[in-house]
Amino acid sequence: MRKISAATLSVMLTASLISTGDALASSMQRFTDVPAGHWASDAITRLVDSDVVHGYEDGSFKPNAYITQEEFIAMAAQILYGKADAAPVAEEDIDVPPRWSDWAYESLAKHGITSLEDFWASDGDKRLIQITRAEAARIIYMLFNGNVENLSSKVAVKYLYEHNLTSGTYSDRGDYFANYGPTELLTRAQAAVFLTKIKDYKAGVIKPPSKPIKADDTLASRIKAIAQKAGVNVTASLNTERYQTRVEGSGITLDFQFDEFAYGDLGENWHMTIIKLDKNRIGLMTSILRELGLPMNEKETRALLTDLLALEYGQTGETYKKGNISIHTSYYFGYHVQWGEHRNNDPQVATNAKPYALFVNGEEKRGPEFNTFLEPIFDKNGTVYVPVSDVVPDMGGSWDMSVDWNVVTVVLKEGYQWVFEWDGVPKKNGSTFIGTSIGMDDSNITVKGISKGGSLFLPLDFVSKYYPVTTQMEGETTLILIGTVPEHPTANYFGAMGQYPSTFDFNPLDPNMQYPGGWKAPQLTSKWSSNPADNFKAFENELGFTDGGRYYSVTGMHHAITVMDQSDSKDTEVTLSFTGWGTPPGKPDATVSESFKIPVVSAQLFRFYFEDKWKSVWDYFNRNDIPEQFTLNGRKVNVSYSHLTGIMTVEIGRKSK
Repeated sequence: MRKISAATLSVMLTASLISTGDALASSMQRFTDVPAGHWASDAITRLVDSDVVHGYEDGSFKPNAYITQEEFIAMAAQILYGKADAAPVAEEDIDVPPRWSDWAYESLAKHGITSLEDFWASDGDKRLIQITRAEAARIIYMLFNGNVENLSSKVAVKYLYEHNLTSGTYSDRGDYFANYGPTELLTRAQAAVFLTKIKDYKAGVIKPPSKPIKADDTLASRIKAIAQKAGVNVTASLNTERYQTRVEGSGITLDFQFDEFAYGDLGENWHMTIIKLDKNRIGLMTSILRELGLPMNEKETRALLTDLLALEYGQTGETYKKGNISIHTSYYFGYHVQWGEHRNNDPQVATNAKPYALFVNGEEKRGPEFNTFLEPIFDKNGTVYVPVSDVVPDMGGSWDMSVDWNVVTVVLKEGYQWVFEWDGVPKKNGSTFIGTSIGMDDSNITVKGISKGGSLFLPLDFVSKYYPVTTQMEGETTLILIGTVPEHPTANYFGAMGQYPSTFDFNPLDPNMQYPGGWKAPQLTSKWSSNPADNFKAFENELGFTDGGRYYSVTGMHHAITVMDQSDSKDTEVTLSFTGWGTPPGKPDATVSESFKIPVVSAQLFRFYFEDKWKSVWDYFNRNDIPEQFTLNGRKVNVSYSHLTGIMTVEIGRKSK
């Protein structure tokens, strides 16, 4: 292996706020997405003029995009020490090609700063993590104060306020730390402002603020003031270790916590546990929640609390959406209200600019026209992830997930084994699993996997170490070919566009719609009845269900749709189960050629139970984006999917009066 010294490499590389390959912007450039009045325009211009920040070839800057730890550190090191400051490393000490950012970390290490990669993150290369504002604060703190192991975010953020390096992001989220927005990912525009402040602080231009920050303006003091207005005496104490406020008073006991880190797919910035709440204190709790930033009006907040107090142990409530904020309620050893912002790098909402199709030993497993409940292949931060459930068994290996979803054991070819363990993210779907090898020479290497839809997705680069992987392009679609390569692979394997009705672009309730083979869509003319027997009779007589109206089958899919009566449940009326959702006909396999009938018949069922709201549910299925809980037409619905059986289950609640 060729060895390259870090000192030599540092001369070859350029610190940038963007990825390699972006064009240098001149001092006269005005980015297309940064108008003159943009709040960060001056900072961006200064860094461009200093050759620290570059723009994209299309003339944009992408101010709202997020940056990684190494990008921020490289720019900060260049501003403080210059690029020639990297500590020289002997060639014999380097046995692997270094990263482009090595010079920056070595430069900081020369000044005694060595804890920059110790921040929370379970990935193999922590430099690639998109950093939060809290992590940026810790970096800046150490740049001016020297190395500190396990540095508290609160200490670092307070330092920024005390030295006029930040004014925060909000003014209504509690105390100074909450208003700083520590869990939010650092954007390119925010990074530019921080970097210019670093530059000015080093030059002595920035002076401490004339007024010290209000360190006594705590959540506890705010809550006590709200309670006093309501005529209720409470005690409110702050647990500084957990950043948690305990509130106790007549008819009310609660813990309120601001989470320091953004976990998983949801930055659950706010977490309230209501231990005790009398009904005559709902008004007070409403005021407290709204003061603390819950994005709901008074009427909505009261309704949320009323629904929350009706939950039984182990139940979850509705998921409320307010713009980019999700609000969750549940009851486990106390009533919980959590809310936070979805992240653009969330694997659950990852969208591919270009679609993927996966072939394993010649068989297409997943593709842009394969509209089932399977999670698609996805690209997260430039890394393509593929499911072990589709790859490993067909390549002679196996995988097993523990009953608590916390551990996945993967057996690859020739007995190579890896164990992937859950990293503690609250939401299992979309969580990160860290894998280590078992009994192999590379046991010190870790690999990041992501859980989606009950399956474990692994980086394609990792899979290619064990199995032959090739890729081909078909238009905008990337074909991923693992194992045996088919003679003529095509992403349109399941039917050419326009050849048959697509599950996305036709009206399934249209009785005159033309279908392959002259099939006529059945029409459910009967209306819903409070007597389940009448409903099941209608399914049998009008939709072609069998066994007393319980099962609908197509060729090759016995029991494609199942309807189960839940008369013994006080909450659920019926349960619908689906084994698939209409791949477009055209695949040369008669066993699934009629699957297009499933969404057509399902539309009749959805209209039966949800009336004029049926299209919302049908669209959920078509987009393969079905909420776990939702309410339509007065019915509460719970949705679950079993990867082991491939069955989607929809529990339809009784209609509220």
